[in-house]
Amino acid sequence: MLGVRFLASEYSTGPWHQGRIDTLGLDEDGVPVVIEFKRGRGAGVIAQAGSYLVWLLAYRHEFEALVRRQLDADAAEAVDWRRPRVICVAGEFSRHDRAAASLYQRDYRVDLGRVLSIS
Repeated sequence: MLGVRFLASEYSTGPWHQGRIDTLGLDEDGVPVVIEFKRGRGAGVIAQAGSYLVWLLAYRHEFEALVRRQLDADAAEAVDWRRPRVICVAGEFSRHDRAAASLYQRDYRVDLGRVLSIS
């Protein structure tokens, strides 16, 4: 789904960072992916995903160990760190959310996906 092989859900970022990443994955090009979901409006989802991106870059070895456990050693060694990816999924994004996401686009791939509510 979304061109991503899912590795973990609700992944704990440990005692220093004290967070839980909704989903970690690896895309079809071997790029690490952080996925964050929010119900309704995307308030805070960009900042939260950015925080998890900081964790991902600081703990590359932990991510690669996860890839090794879930996939294999070859996949772990082939992880492409040049432009990690963030996917934010919410019901709606404000113009400020979109502006914040565009700031990250210089160095990282940021995709904003909308979820439509089903009645």
